[in-house]
Amino acid sequence: MILDSMKTKFRYILSKYDNGIPCHEFMDMYADTFSSRFDFCEYGFESMKDMAYQLPSIFFVKDTDDGDCILYQASKREQFKTSNDPLLYYKNIPKTVLHNLSNLFDKYRTGIDFEKLLGLYCSEFGRAYEPLRYGYSSERHMFESLNEMVKIQNNKVYTINPFAYTPTVTTESFTRKDSPVFPVKDFLSYYSGTDICNGKFVYSEMDFYTKNPIRVVVAEIYTPGSFFIQLASQVDNISNFMNNLQVFYNDNEEKYTVLPELIITGLACTSCFEDTKLWHRATVLNIIDELRVELLYVDYGSIEIVWKSNIRLLASQFGLLPIQALHCSLFEYGVFNNYNSSINKLFVEKVDEKILEANIQKSKTLEQKTIVQLFLKKGKKRTSVNKLCAQAIQKQLEEDQKSLRTVLSKMDEPGCEK
Repeated sequence: MILDSMKTKFRYILSKYDNGIPCHEFMDMYADTFSSRFDFCEYGFESMKDMAYQLPSIFFVKDTDDGDCILYQASKREQFKTSNDPLLYYKNIPKTVLHNLSNLFDKYRTGIDFEKLLGLYCSEFGRAYEPLRYGYSSERHMFESLNEMVKIQNNKVYTINPFAYTPTVTTESFTRKDSPVFPVKDFLSYYSGTDICNGKFVYSEMDFYTKNPIRVVVAEIYTPGSFFIQLASQVDNISNFMNNLQVFYNDNEEKYTVLPELIITGLACTSCFEDTKLWHRATVLNIIDELRVELLYVDYGSIEIVWKSNIRLLASQFGLLPIQALHCSLFEYGVFNNYNSSINKLFVEKVDEKILEANIQKSKTLEQKTIVQLFLKKGKKRTSVNKLCAQAIQKQLEEDQKSLRTVLSKMDEPGCEK
C-alpha cells in the first residue's frame, strides 16, 4: 500500500527534473530530498523500474539503449508521442493555456509588444505560460511556431487567427451525440440521460461509523479542527480508481466539456490539476466569478479555485463510488477556535504519512465536521493525538494569559495613565 503522501513526494522529485531521472538514481534522490528511504520490495515490486511501470499516473518510463531507463513525470507521456516538429509542439501546451492565448489574441488583434506579452498574460489570467515546459527553446520560439495563430513583426505580436489551435463553439457542438455539451441554461439540473451525473446528482457517503476503532490515514490537513481522513483499507482501491479515472479522461475529456455558463453550485464534476495533470472527482462549492469556481476534491478534501474551462462533466460510472474523504475535527466547535502555527505543526508531525487508529463519533460540529479521536499506535503503546494537541493548546493559553498579566501589571506601575 503506497500512501498518497509518498506519491506526492514522487511527483515533486520528478517535477524538478524536466529532462528525467535515471532509474538507478531515483531512490538516492528521494533519500537526499526527504531524508528517508523507501524499499520497493516492501510494496511488492521486483525493482524500481517495475514500481514505476506499475504507477502510470505518476511515472512515464522511457527505456534507454544500455538497458536502464529514464523516469519522467506522467505528463511527459504525450510529449514523447508528439512529433519532433516544433509546429506540433502546441499539442504539449495545456488546453487552458491555449484557450487563454486564444482569448488574449482575440481581444488584442491590433498587436502586442513582445516584451509586454508575458506580463499582459499574467495580469489577465493570474499565471504565466511556460514555453520550456512545452518543448520550445524560448518564448519567441513558441510564438514563432504558433504561426497559424500569430505572427511576429517588428517585435510586435499580431493576430492571424486567435482560434487556430482551439475549436470554436458552434451549433454543431450542441447536437453531437457523443458530447454532452448543453446550450440551455439550467439544462444540467434537468438532464435525464445516463451518460453523466446531472446537476441534481449527490455523491453517496462512505460509512465510517463503527463501534470499534478503525485504521485511517489523513488525506488533507488544514488545522486540528479541520482535516480529512480516508479508510486505510481503501487506499489501494482509491489508487486503482484514480488510475482508471486518469486513463478515461485522458482519452475522453473533450466529450465531457461543459460550457462555463452551465456550471452550477453543487455540480459533481472532474478537474485536472494544471501542475500534476491528474484528474480528480470534485464538487463545485462556489461560483467565484464568470471565469472561476471553488472546488472541493471529494476523495481527498483539497479545496482549490480553478478556471471553469478546466471543469469536465462527471461520467456516470465514476459517480458510483462513495466519496472517500470524511471531514473531521478533533474537538467540538467552540472548544478551540484558533490554532497557532506550533499547534498546527505538532498535529501535522503526529498524523502525516501515518496509519492511525480512530474512534469515529456520530456527533458533528456546527460546521458539519465529524468529531474523531485519533491514536498513534506503536507496539502496545497507544498515544492520543487529541490529548497531545489539547495539552499544547492549554500550554499556549497559559502563556498567553501570563503575557496578558504582565501587560496589565505594567499598566499599574506609577506614572502609567489608567
